[in-house]
Amino acid sequence: MVYSENDYQKRFTHVFADMQNSDVITLPRGFANWRSCYIGVNNAAHGIALLAEGGKVGEVYNLAGDEILSEMQWREKIAKILNWRG
Repeated sequence: MVYSENDYQKRFTHVFADMQNSDVITLPRGFANWRSCYIGVNNAAHGIALLAEGGKVGEVYNLAGDEILSEMQWREKIAKILNWRG
C-alpha cells in the first residue's frame, strides 16, 4: 500500500487516534493477522521511474519494503517509534 504525507486514505490516522484516546487497542483477530506491506509515494515513484528505464516486459517487481507485517505488528512498530506504553 502506498502512503504519503497527504494520504487521502489516511492509512495511519486511526492508529494514532487510537493511541491518543486509549491505553488499549483492540483489533478483530482476522484483521490483526492480516499481512501487508507499505511504501512511501516518493519511493514508489522512484521505483516506477527506474523500471520504466530498465525494467523487463513480463517481469514482476516488488517496490515495497521487505517487511510484510500483520496489522498488529505494524501497530506494535508504530507504538515503539512513538514510545506509546499502552
